[in-house]
Amino acid sequence: MDALGNYGSSEYDEWSNHRQAWKLESAAIVEPSVNFIVSAHSKGKRRPRWALIDKAFMHSTWRSSQSSYHIYRTNGNFGPPDHVNLLVDNLLNLSLHSYATVRLLAGKSLLKMIKRWPSMISKCVLSLTENLRNPKSPEYAVLGSCAVLATQTVLKHLTMDPKAFSSCILGILSSSHHESLKTQKAINELFVKYNIHFAGVSRSIFRASGNHTEAPDFADLVSQITSMSFESTGLHWR
Repeated sequence: MDALGNYGSSEYDEWSNHRQAWKLESAAIVEPSVNFIVSAHSKGKRRPRWALIDKAFMHSTWRSSQSSYHIYRTNGNFGPPDHVNLLVDNLLNLSLHSYATVRLLAGKSLLKMIKRWPSMISKCVLSLTENLRNPKSPEYAVLGSCAVLATQTVLKHLTMDPKAFSSCILGILSSSHHESLKTQKAINELFVKYNIHFAGVSRSIFRASGNHTEAPDFADLVSQITSMSFESTGLHWR
């Protein structure tokens, strides 16, 4: 999957492992004081030639892993290819699987993909929050949705995407109809994590709602939250 949609990650992992090994062994990778190259009384330590070549090669490996990782930042029209869309859709479905192990592994792979392709986070958030709103959603679907929504990658994206932000907020606040203890525990943990990371409404949301007609208005979001609140206090129970 990494080779298909997250190319460069294998090279990065290779470089990361080599870097860790270099930190542990660098003190010992020096030529002896008497090697017919430097004098026996030399003050400095000389690295073996093979070690310098190896380090230069690993630096090239790191550069190759980063060469196309941030293309989306320089070109706004750069989007994931069709096969990546299909892969993310399959991982999204597997992250809602009835088996917990399948959900865990699929969620990790999905997180790698949406980190690589941030433009796909919004679609995933809209799909996952719908499981929180839907009273007929099974328990495992809600658990899988909360596991993905609680990741730091998704929570950071909410501050930049007004549509995903609105969907996530309304999904959490309108999820009290799930009666399972596991689902309520997962939703509460998601709500707590969101509160920890929430530092106020970003200005980008106001700019986005003003520039794009399809983006939800922030005033409409507030009115929807108010409609779900207690009449006496005007506050939601959460």
